[in-house]
Amino acid sequence: MTVSFDRRPDYVLTIENFASFNRHLLEADVDRLGLTLYVGGYPSLAAQKALAELAAKLPETVPFFHWSDIDPDGTWIFRTIERALGRQLWPHLMSRHLAETFGEAMTSRIKLRKGNVAGSMIADLVDYLTQPDAKIMEQEQIDPKIPNRS
Repeated sequence: MTVSFDRRPDYVLTIENFASFNRHLLEADVDRLGLTLYVGGYPSLAAQKALAELAAKLPETVPFFHWSDIDPDGTWIFRTIERALGRQLWPHLMSRHLAETFGEAMTSRIKLRKGNVAGSMIADLVDYLTQPDAKIMEQEQIDPKIPNRS
């Protein structure tokens, strides 16, 4: 894969949902400060390989983020991308606070286990989703914004 940049991106953001991807580009990052990639749900093996190569080409000072639904599938997509990158991945607009504020009760139980992803930046959300009163949320419910690590 040959990739070149005319400038180093401030961040890399992968997004699960096409509507959220478009909204992020049109509303949040109009100045194209970051590199925003649509992954279309679970990224294919080819997409995972491309993400790994991209991560290898960019310095560690460029943070990588992922934005998915706040639900078990969203955390599994996050983990898939995190493993593919081989570097730290930060959740973007994926938190227990957002789930509690905007989410709905889960209608079925999930197969996540508390402590199962220790060391991952998504561990707190996974642990939250194991609770019986946890809420889930579609990412389209909130407005996009530029990612940061705070």
